[in-house]
Amino acid sequence: MKIYGIDVDLKGGKVFSPTILVTDIENPDEDIDEDLLQIAYNNGYIVDVGYYGSFGNGKIKKPRVYVIKDADWENPVYTRETELNKQQLIEAIKQAIEVAVTAPD
Repeated sequence: MKIYGIDVDLKGGKVFSPTILVTDIENPDEDIDEDLLQIAYNNGYIVDVGYYGSFGNGKIKKPRVYVIKDADWENPVYTRETELNKQQLIEAIKQAIEVAVTAPD
């Protein structure tokens, strides 16, 4: 899969909500969808990429990448927040994919 023109090996994951493909993370606006990408794996892991924060409370929205096991959203096994930088976000996604595919079932 290409994200921002860079090949990302999903390692067998199934893609859901690929809003990231039409979102310019380096030039955000208030209308960016919180859900940017989900990649589901047969071992029960999900890589979730989102855009979190709020313009209204003084916080800057930033991309975050999570790895979730068995839908336990309260206890992610991996979390990384990045700056509004495509390369940083892609590297975080690649790391999360490695965690998801190499983690024990």
